Amino acid sequence: MASDRSIDGYELLHSQESLWSGGRTSGIKIFAKDSARAFVDEDHTSARRAGDELVKKMELTAARLDPEGPGLRAKLRMAFIELYARVGEKAIYVEEVPNQYGGSDPFYYHRPWFRITSRIGHVLIGWRKSVINIDWSDTVVAGAGKQIFPDEDVTRGETWGERGGRFIHAYGYENAERYLKRLHDVADAAARAVAVQR
Repeated sequence: MASDRSIDGYELLHSQESLWSGGRTSGIKIFAKDSARAFVDEDHTSARRAGDELVKKMELTAARLDPEGPGLRAKLRMAFIELYARVGEKAIYVEEVPNQYGGSDPFYYHRPWFRITSRIGHVLIGWRKSVINIDWSDTVVAGAGKQIFPDEDVTRGETWGERGGRFIHAYGYENAERYLKRLHDVADAAARAVAVQR
């Protein structure tokens, strides 16, 4: 006899359901059986943890198989290449890297970051929630975010000596364009100063 809580002697330890945009739903139910004892809270906790891991893997597979995903990746890539063009710089090489903010979160699977090579070096750029993270740690630009962008009221790196200090968050492409232009201007000014000293 079957019910919502048991099936053929198997007891429901955990269930969860998700509703996604577009009306897609997903869910799991974990049933278990042990004829020697009753299940305790620890069993339910273990089932919940296993269920969370299973759901995460299912969501990642769904993201990977999403037919719109490759188009989204291509659109983001083109948006950043066009951003460099508006700055007046050539993106010499564009390497896709996993999203450095979202990690293994399925939402970020088709929202990669890009390591863009230009004449100043390699800039790591990509979306994290509502901001574009711009990291110039691998460029010739010396200075932390607060040094180069002292008047910007956004999250930016504080200490130049740290690898993590050379970044700024841009609210949208317009601000990202302004910040990239400033980074290239700083690199040009440093090159001119070196040329004068010679």
